[in-house]
Amino acid sequence: MNGNPATPTNHPPSGGRSWAAFAAAPHRLFFWSGAFYATVVMVVWVTQQASLYTTLLSPWVWPLPFGPAHGFMMVYGVMGFFFAGFLSTTFPRWLSQAPIPPSVYLPAWAGMTAGAHLFWVGLAAGAGWSLAGVLLLLVGQGRLWLAWASILRKAADHPQRVFPLTLLVALTLGLCGQGLFGLAVAGGWSGGYAGARWVGLYGYVLPVVLSVAWRMVPFFTS
Repeated sequence: MNGNPATPTNHPPSGGRSWAAFAAAPHRLFFWSGAFYATVVMVVWVTQQASLYTTLLSPWVWPLPFGPAHGFMMVYGVMGFFFAGFLSTTFPRWLSQAPIPPSVYLPAWAGMTAGAHLFWVGLAAGAGWSLAGVLLLLVGQGRLWLAWASILRKAADHPQRVFPLTLLVALTLGLCGQGLFGLAVAGGWSGGYAGARWVGLYGYVLPVVLSVAWRMVPFFTS
């Protein structure tokens, strides 16, 4: 052995520590945002509750109903980022197609991240900002949906096409749920909040999690 420590193999060289290297794979971007907003959701929740039930802070009353707003970001914000990152990486691989190019996933990530920022800004600045955030999240995820649908169309003869098709249906319901929430914010329609919650939990999150588990658990346990 020489006296120099070995270069760690689980870290990129200094030349690879750049935005280009970080953005070269979609899951890095979306997972980072998902982890960041999971933290933001918890911090905002604790702050809002402390303002209402203790004397530590002045009451922070949101322009949107607390439960639906918190649930929206947990389901469509936090989970939406993780789903987007995972599926943007695995969807083309499962169907033996070319990877989704940065020209598609980078604008989608930027739109979703800006949307999540605006949503939280709106809780302090007004519901109009939150509505703009919902729309940006919807547009960003919609752009990815088009990419996933295109991959599925190109793989019309793939023997394992049913599984990604099931995921695409659930992702379509996720877009519908976000649309319901946007309608509720825009028009004060309380039914939209309830619809977004039920569609998001049982038409979007649960089917995606179960479908991915059905595919990935055998892979990791084989």
